[in-house]
Order: sequence, then structure tokens, then C-alpha cells
Amino acid sequence: MSREWPENLGVGKPYDTDERIEDYLESLYWTKNKNEIKAKVFETKVIESTLKSTSASSSDYLGAILMKKAGREKEATDLLNRKIENEPKNLIAQWNLAKFNGENEKAENLLHKIEVENGSSFYNPKVRDTGLALILAIIDLNK
Repeated sequence: MSREWPENLGVGKPYDTDERIEDYLESLYWTKNKNEIKAKVFETKVIESTLKSTSASSSDYLGAILMKKAGREKEATDLLNRKIENEPKNLIAQWNLAKFNGENEKAENLLHKIEVENGSSFYNPKVRDTGLALILAIIDLNK
């Protein structure tokens, strides 16, 4: 359902969509159902989309953890560091790296800072990266 773009609700599918969250969830589904081949297809899509992404978003975290799973941890770390270099004030880029590195206290502090600076909560977001709340929920489900 999340991949449908009914034309009666607008102009149809946007030209450039970020479906990393949907692809990640689908990879989890296939993994849980013991179909590693299909799971790998969606994991690869998330990784490839993350490598092509030009601006930092919370979806980069999903790509990084899948890269780590695939034995590409250094490449993932380098990618997250480049995102910070390109957007040094982007708190989500900083959160991605802190969370990826297991710096949970730093990641929590960054989440609080994101919330305070945007005058919002993750369930009532006023940030440009509206996928962050869903990614946090995904992380909680996979603990």
C-alpha cells in the first residue's frame, strides 16, 4: 500500500522517491519468513539508494546498518562521516553516525536537540525528515 501513488489523490508518483524505509521493512519481512534471497534483494536496494543519496536523512542509518551486516562497516562509517562533512549542522546526520557507532547517550542528546530546535515531537514532527519517527520505531522493534 505504501508504494501506491493513486492519481486521484494528486499527480501520481513523484519523480524521485526515497523508498528505503519500505525496502528495509520488506527485507525484515522476508528475513522473518526465511526467504533470504528476497530479503537480500531489498537489503541491496536500501544500500544502493543510500550510496546514491546526496543529502543526509535518517534513512542513511538503515543503509549503514545493512552495509555493516554485509561486511562493509568501514564504507558505511566513511559514508556517514561524508554526510556530516557535507552538512556539518545537520543534526540527523550526526545522529546517524552516533547511533551507528553505538554512542547511545550522544544519539539521545542529539534527538533531544532535534526536538527542541524544531519545537516538535517525533510523533508530531516539524522537521524536514519525517521518516525519523518511523526509523526510531523500527529500531525499538528490533532490539
